[in-house]
Amino acid sequence: LPNSSSSSPPPSSSASAPAGKGEGMEGEGELSLQAVFSSSVAGSGFFGSGCGQEEMMMCMYPEALLMHYLLEPLADNECGVVIGAHHYNEISGHGSGISFEGARDLAKDPTPYDIYGRKCNALMLIDPLEAADIAECGMETVSREVFK
Repeated sequence: LPNSSSSSPPPSSSASAPAGKGEGMEGEGELSLQAVFSSSVAGSGFFGSGCGQEEMMMCMYPEALLMHYLLEPLADNECGVVIGAHHYNEISGHGSGISFEGARDLAKDPTPYDIYGRKCNALMLIDPLEAADIAECGMETVSREVFK
């Protein structure tokens, strides 16, 4: 436990912007967990014809590309997680209009590091079931998505 008599923050903490404040993907910022909708085979959209959240994440966080090679297809009760990924690239647009805007200035990144030297963030890939209408979703479908 931290020494309560010390008023200085531990080395891994940061006194910058509050959690969730940032630019880019929703929820990006200090101490964030980003849920990214993907296919059951991580990265298959990136190397195929996809143009969604998974592709945006892999463009911004190159470490996420390793999931394509290291993960088996996700089962109904599984998700893929990358902890401590660095946000290297700036992008704009989405879908087929996504474009590279340049390298991100890593010196200005407010995300602190944990005690293991990783960025205090996590990317979570989940493969939602397709449904054209909420009426198609029964309790079993909703339970699957919530428990992932």
